[in-house]
Amino acid sequence: MCHPTRRQFLRRSAGAIGASLTLPTLIPSTVLGKDGAAPPSEMITVGFIGTGSHGTGWNLRAYLQQPDAKVLAACDVDSSHMDKAKQEIDKKYGNTGHWVRSGLDPVGCLKVMEGRIRGFHLKDVAEKGVVDARDVPLGEGKADYAAVLTELKRQGYRGVMTIEYEHDSPELMEDVAKCVAFVEKMAKKLG
Repeated sequence: MCHPTRRQFLRRSAGAIGASLTLPTLIPSTVLGKDGAAPPSEMITVGFIGTGSHGTGWNLRAYLQQPDAKVLAACDVDSSHMDKAKQEIDKKYGNTGHWVRSGLDPVGCLKVMEGRIRGFHLKDVAEKGVVDARDVPLGEGKADYAAVLTELKRQGYRGVMTIEYEHDSPELMEDVAKCVAFVEKMAKKLG
């Protein structure tokens, strides 16, 4: 695993900020509070520290039901508690990369979750059914992202989508730019 120095981190961060300022941005209507969605300015973002029986059974599930709250992070020193919390969060928001790593078909998962997805992580991975499979740019892995985005369009999904890319490498910025380019290309194709 690559552990960048502070200078490398700052250089990459500055490059990411520069790229985000120069690339076109797609803004879904939900960001503006349309279609009954709470705009980000009225959303509560929550992180959980400690996800044992009370944290997951009471608090996490309650926040996942709130239309004006989004669970962004959860952690616990007990890995079994952490796994249970992660499963609850992924059931609510969807994560294609984790579905593919688990050997699941992301389009099939989307169909099962139709009408219940409030947020979505766009992530593609190199191998299906391999828990430690590394992230790859969208459209280059096993998630069949053309089909995933087509299914989201069919469902009329209008929530927020975020590109999630966890593979730290010297090509990080290029890989994220490829992800953005893929989504923009598909958005034009799907209309």
